[in-house]
Amino acid sequence: YEKIPYDPIKSFTQISLIAEAPYLLLVNPSLPVNTVKEFLALAKAENGKLTYATSGSGSGAHMAAELLISMTGIPMSHVPYKGGGPALSDVLAGHVKVLFAPAVSSMQHIQAGRLRALAITGNKRLSSLPNVPTMAEAGVPGYDSTVWYAVLAPPNTSRDIVMRINAELMQVIKEPAFKSMMSENGIEPIGSSPEALTSFINQETIKWTKVIKGAGLKAE
Repeated sequence: YEKIPYDPIKSFTQISLIAEAPYLLLVNPSLPVNTVKEFLALAKAENGKLTYATSGSGSGAHMAAELLISMTGIPMSHVPYKGGGPALSDVLAGHVKVLFAPAVSSMQHIQAGRLRALAITGNKRLSSLPNVPTMAEAGVPGYDSTVWYAVLAPPNTSRDIVMRINAELMQVIKEPAFKSMMSENGIEPIGSSPEALTSFINQETIKWTKVIKGAGLKAE
């Protein structure tokens, strides 16, 4: 968005990073690739004809794809959908060959052989898909793209309140039941200090501003 009515840092009081979730680079099994390197070679050979589906323009999945494009120079064409469900359906049907999607929505199709997982967009493998490499492991060093979740408060919230909420959140994040629930959905619990969250948001802003401006992206 060109204009938003708030500042991502100054309009909030940062409390804690809660968790992050990667996407998966998925392909329809009819696409003759089994690795990221083969995928990149095919995309270059197709010279823009290879299409990829996401849940919409400006979505986390779209950003994950654009980061890969910016880091490798491969030409691919974006096919945005109004939600992850329609995107998934069209890739399963073979209308579009490539999909960036969360593990939770695609796991059953991977296990059934209806989708092939080439890589994870985060910097850690998923315990639920231990044989699927990260993008960095698969040949794109430095690549890391996740959706993250954080707790923030209104600006100028007192330090005492911030630290009390932070301490309570840390207890929840450490609970085995919470960790198990998150892991089952392809989400990695994290937890952080308020200062670490502020630094993280600043880093993410710089990183994605470069990708967005480089690709000339606009939310639709």
